[in-house]
Amino acid sequence: MATAEHARLAESPSGSGPWRLWGPYLAGRQWGTVREDYSPDGDAWAYLPFEQAHARAYRWGEDGLGGICDRYGFLNFSIALWNGRDPILKERLYGLTNPQGNHGEDAKEYWWALDGTPTHSWMQWLYRYPQAEYPYQQLRDENVVEKLFADLGPRFKARAGGYTRILKMEPRPGDSADMALMQLVDSAVVAVEKKDDTKAAKAPKAAPKKTKKAAPEAEESETEAKPKRRKTKKAAA
Repeated sequence: MATAEHARLAESPSGSGPWRLWGPYLAGRQWGTVREDYSPDGDAWAYLPFEQAHARAYRWGEDGLGGICDRYGFLNFSIALWNGRDPILKERLYGLTNPQGNHGEDAKEYWWALDGTPTHSWMQWLYRYPQAEYPYQQLRDENVVEKLFADLGPRFKARAGGYTRILKMEPRPGDSADMALMQLVDSAVVAVEKKDDTKAAKAPKAAPKKTKKAAPEAEESETEAKPKRRKTKKAAA
């Protein structure tokens, strides 16, 4: 059965078709990339970090949250958010540079491209923006790898294993995605002594010792002894 989307695809058989002109081609992060690196020493991270992204113009692209643009990247549209607490508008994905963190290009955000049609006539995008102040400075100050080895390492030094546990959570509201919580386990391991009941069950039971019954007390002698009969001889007449 042909749908409206089939008709749109038929109208745009090649990349130059009208429905191919626009799409979710806008990058979420353009700062800190080699495309924008004009440093003399090739240090793309230090040349254009996130802190300068809102004040400097890009040369080879743009970035934004859930943005769309034409296939050449000349005209770009995206959203800007503000929770009333952040010092700047939320216009692009945030992350740490390579010297600042432990994952380099790993953005410190939560976002998902959920759904969309092939022609991008309809798209669905989810972004988690905190209502509290975004922890920009906290993420810069706390290096995860350094904290892992300096602070958490000594706590697990005596453990032979079993450092984490994973708890299954309720599905995420909105898209019902599976959720899990990973926790560090640093409580002391208590050794519980368990009796081996199987060996005790298999062992033959010891035969009960025979005890000698005490001899019954002698019956009391009759208080009155029977009189003895005396044999008397009769005198001859």
